[in-house]
Amino acid sequence: MKNSKSLSLILGLSACIGSVSAQVSPSHPYTAPHPIYGSFSVTDSNYYNQKQLAQHNEFMVGNHDYPGKPKDMWEIGIKGGMFTIGGDVDAVLATPGFGAHIRKSLGHTLSLRLEYMYGIAKGQNWQPSTGYQYAGYANPWFYRYTKNSVLPGGNVWDPIRYPGVYYNYKTHVQELSLQLLANIHNIRFYKAQTGVTLYALAGLGVSTWKGRVDAMHEVRGDAESAAYDYSTINSSGVYANRKDILKQLKDLQNGEYDTPIERDPSRPYSDMFRGNIAPSVSGGLGLAFRLSPRINLAIEDRVIYNGSDLLDGQRWDEKGTLSPDKDLMNYLTVGLNFNIGSKSKE
Repeated sequence: MKNSKSLSLILGLSACIGSVSAQVSPSHPYTAPHPIYGSFSVTDSNYYNQKQLAQHNEFMVGNHDYPGKPKDMWEIGIKGGMFTIGGDVDAVLATPGFGAHIRKSLGHTLSLRLEYMYGIAKGQNWQPSTGYQYAGYANPWFYRYTKNSVLPGGNVWDPIRYPGVYYNYKTHVQELSLQLLANIHNIRFYKAQTGVTLYALAGLGVSTWKGRVDAMHEVRGDAESAAYDYSTINSSGVYANRKDILKQLKDLQNGEYDTPIERDPSRPYSDMFRGNIAPSVSGGLGLAFRLSPRINLAIEDRVIYNGSDLLDGQRWDEKGTLSPDKDLMNYLTVGLNFNIGSKSKE
């Protein structure tokens, strides 16, 4: 009996404490994470439009679990970082990418972002390849190395032998995408703002790309291709020696990227952009660091896929079969984001 009374007393006290903690008082406002990294007082009715005031009032008297959606400022942002392509040719790191966006919140957790991206990716293999011999004249290496390739000094080799070449490329990519962002920290609505927000994103867009390869030591037109003599490269094929091989290639090649990459026959060609064009999907994660009520710094990584295997201009392996995997783009950035709008929305 005594235990039963004690249990009842404990339960009663717990209920009282719970009811007190659930009360919301305008004189004791607290903050909750804003969908665009700010904070606001959920007890202040000035932060809610007429449509959301009903839910706000219900929340204030304990008849609703969550406050209404607050008024939101727009966000604009700029970013820059590293853009690379993962494909059939080894990627060169530290190639640039940059972009800008505009963003609008949909509530406590979700927001929409319209983003433009421009990236320049490069690639360089350290091992020689002859798979281009199966590609036909659409392939830049086949096109250059099946002509009378004039070497320095006037020597000409037999093009039938298909010499080993070192694939490389330089590709320019543009993308416009609409993305849905989920503020993961906003799952805990009523914790005071920590200043750091983790978010995930997924998007749909359209991408266009064009690229070139560095295949000639001298541009002499179509009559003579003046292609590189890669037989001068001392290639051991040993991974540990790749840095020395890449240095030899850098000394040999002039970096002019003289010949267009192979167009993707499965994707439309755009005369406006002078390259292929295709729909794209993307996904990624980011961390936003709140610097002030209106400014945050974001570190973000986004992977982009458009279904093409010719972003790097290559799709043939050494056995003359098409490579099974499509190319992927990776966009790692640091950006500054600015909230814009009336001060009453801060």
